[in-house]
Amino acid sequence: MSATDLISILLDVRHVPFNLINAPDAVSLKEDWIEQTVPIHSVSNVAVLQDDKGIVIALYPTDHEFRLTQLQTTLHRLVHLIDSKPALEKVKALTHLPDFEPSQEHGVQIIIDEHLSNQDQIHFEAATPCTLYEVEAADLERLANDVLIGATFSEPLTVNKPGIKNTPKVTLKDRISKLDRLPAMPDMPSRILEIRNNPDSTVDDLVAIIKTDIPLSAQIIRYSNSAMFNNNEPVTSLKDSIFRVLGYETVLHLSLGYALGRVFKLPETGPLGREDFWKHATYTAALAQQLATAMPRNIRPKPGIAYLAGLLHDIGFLVINMFSRNEYDWLNKIITANPDASILETEKRLLGTTHSELGAWLMQAWNMPEELIVTVEQHHHLSYIGPHAAYANLMNLTERLLKMHGMSDSETDEIPDELLARLGLTEEDVFEITDGVLQGGETLKEMAVAVSA
Repeated sequence: MSATDLISILLDVRHVPFNLINAPDAVSLKEDWIEQTVPIHSVSNVAVLQDDKGIVIALYPTDHEFRLTQLQTTLHRLVHLIDSKPALEKVKALTHLPDFEPSQEHGVQIIIDEHLSNQDQIHFEAATPCTLYEVEAADLERLANDVLIGATFSEPLTVNKPGIKNTPKVTLKDRISKLDRLPAMPDMPSRILEIRNNPDSTVDDLVAIIKTDIPLSAQIIRYSNSAMFNNNEPVTSLKDSIFRVLGYETVLHLSLGYALGRVFKLPETGPLGREDFWKHATYTAALAQQLATAMPRNIRPKPGIAYLAGLLHDIGFLVINMFSRNEYDWLNKIITANPDASILETEKRLLGTTHSELGAWLMQAWNMPEELIVTVEQHHHLSYIGPHAAYANLMNLTERLLKMHGMSDSETDEIPDELLARLGLTEEDVFEITDGVLQGGETLKEMAVAVSA
């Protein structure tokens, strides 16, 4: 009994789809038959480990060296390597349960090295001689109910065998750059953008477009009635929202942001799932707008564009999902498993790019406002002082403030004095404004649900 048998059982009873790949006859008797059949970096080794909590099954590339200490650190468990027989017996015992569910709860944890997640297909040596199982990378999570994906516990071997080429990783950014045609701007936001770019457009032109979208109209009116604005009389119409509370530019940019947002569909769960994503976006937009309004007039950015920038500053995540749902799912799982890790560094390792770069690329392709392009690209960079720095700095501050309330991917909630000085705000200002935005939480949550529906 071996790791081959273990993988075979998991594939079978968990109904994971696979193909059988046979070595060509000409190489079937050679020792390096696997390397001449499929790319060696797509072949998985299986390490079986154990501690007092149960069995750990670790998958990592064949052309890598296993790092036990790194795995122990990742799992916070002092697991040690064992023969595959106990794991095989444990998994076989679980197959007799009414619902076969290998999981940490049942004493079986499966973890997959990040290097394997870069492949489209993963291969395992099968029980039949000179035969491999071929599994889609996206299907690996079906091996168990709580597979951990994205940790790094192996290193490339320093010595390569003759004739084996190191295939450079093709990143998501590389694939996108080769596209012949960019995605078209959707109709509704395109019409709003035309109004924005036409100096002769009027309030009536904007209202006429928004009125055709009843849910959007309702959200604008609901936002105008939020406790953040302390209205003496309730807002009952779009014109009321424009003339009494929000202003023309804010309503225009709010409409543009929500019309764009509804184009993208996200998975249900995880830190990059639609609920958490749009909750963060709506709170960021509202807070950015309020902070912009409080800034000194001579350096104050336009509150309407600040709102739009807040709503779409993380649009690069939506771009990742648009072009590669598989890699988006991987990223979502990695962030879930490593919530304290730098998202930007994780993206660079996994995708070869970041959501900031991809978001700026799409905004530029759609001829969105330059202020928005800069903010999307630079909002994680505290030291940015280039064109439209007020918007990028404002978003950086907003992310830090929301980090204090568990609603941001910022690496820190520290508020540097230099950042406040650039924006002409005091610590007292920003905390008071943040408290005011949080008081409108119910309205913002409703808006998040509406844009993600």
